[in-house]
Amino acid sequence: MYAALTLTILLAHQSAISRYLHRLSDRTFSSVYRVNAFDLAMLIPYFIVLVVLAMYGLHRYWLVYDYFQYSKNVPPPPPPVTSWPRVTVQLPIFNERYVIERLTEAVARFDYPRELLDVQVLDDSTDETQEVARACGSTALAYSAHLGLGSAPIAMFGTEEQKQRFLKPAAEGKHMAAFGLTEPHAGSDAGAT
Repeated sequence: MYAALTLTILLAHQSAISRYLHRLSDRTFSSVYRVNAFDLAMLIPYFIVLVVLAMYGLHRYWLVYDYFQYSKNVPPPPPPVTSWPRVTVQLPIFNERYVIERLTEAVARFDYPRELLDVQVLDDSTDETQEVARACGSTALAYSAHLGLGSAPIAMFGTEEQKQRFLKPAAEGKHMAAFGLTEPHAGSDAGAT
């Protein structure tokens, strides 16, 4: 019984293939239309793009299915933190006059223990420092001395021990770096130290 059924399916399959091949080789409409190179150059890319778009559409349906399938899988809240690490946030700024205010406000709203959060503003601006200098010369001078004269030589030429001892407290805002200079023979001589 199974053999007869298999033979029937095989013959039907062969007859379908033979009918398809007969239609391809049928010359009834050969005087009306013939496939040429231009038609193939247009149809082949068209069907390739059609297949790619169909695959894209099927993928979109798959994504929608995944969304509905897994939308109820919400992760649990994280466990409470027992010890918070020390974090340093660096804000590199260069001529960001319109961004700096929003940026500092956003950093000030961080939900993090204040004693463990260090914020460093790395400002190489050519316009902001000038405005600070116009508003308050002493603040600009202290700022420049802290970064340029006090901290920069240690950062460039200091040992690791000096960097840990002097730069870390200066970066954390615990100490202010300074540089003292007077003329020779009138107090301290910076060149002799």
